[in-house]
Amino acid sequence: MKTKDQAILLRKINYSETSLILTLLCRQSGLRTFIFQGGKKKHGNILQPLTLLEIEFYERPGSDLAKISAASPEFVFTSIHSHPYKSATAFYLAELLYNVTKQESEQEEDFFLFLAAEIHELDLAPFEANYPLWFTTELTKWIGIEPQVNSSDAGFFYPDEGIIADRAESTSGNYETGEHIRIVSRFFSAPKDIVLQYSLNGKIRNRLLRLMLRYYAIHINGFHFPKSVEVLEEVFND
Repeated sequence: MKTKDQAILLRKINYSETSLILTLLCRQSGLRTFIFQGGKKKHGNILQPLTLLEIEFYERPGSDLAKISAASPEFVFTSIHSHPYKSATAFYLAELLYNVTKQESEQEEDFFLFLAAEIHELDLAPFEANYPLWFTTELTKWIGIEPQVNSSDAGFFYPDEGIIADRAESTSGNYETGEHIRIVSRFFSAPKDIVLQYSLNGKIRNRLLRLMLRYYAIHINGFHFPKSVEVLEEVFND
């Protein structure tokens, strides 16, 4: 039976001279892997990280790979894949989402709509260097690992417990403290527009991003540190 869905492209692997293996986050069916025969020849140029698609596909008996019969862009990017900062961010977001989304699990529609709205904004709005860090903190709220932040000025981060506290807790020895932790506290508590305008240099921004990814690794089984982080660090190391 043919099924139609909306999808966000997270991963693309060459399968043959003309075909692709695509990992898509679908609006109705969550993270799915598809074979797209002829996809490289037909749509190779548009099938880039975070591309929003409308797809038609068939389940294949005896195979975990569904087969895409048709795909078309739902929204044609104007800047993501030509703007160096936006392009690096798109690769990072796609890799992060691939890491944290459960394979072939039903996905809440609100999460898909949140991501679609963010992709539109990333493409259409002026780029803000804090965006990858904001998204990384915001995503914890959607995947159930948001840390408890005691205040917007809390300065002690306990990653194992998922707590950002105002003071050192005597019950745990594994924590990190400093002004950079207070900045993370504000990222979790302040509105998005304030966070994006927050003045940070590249060194602090990169340090905070790696701090949050280490936190992901503690709370998500099998989490792989995104390779694209190194590209982000070079691009944003101002």
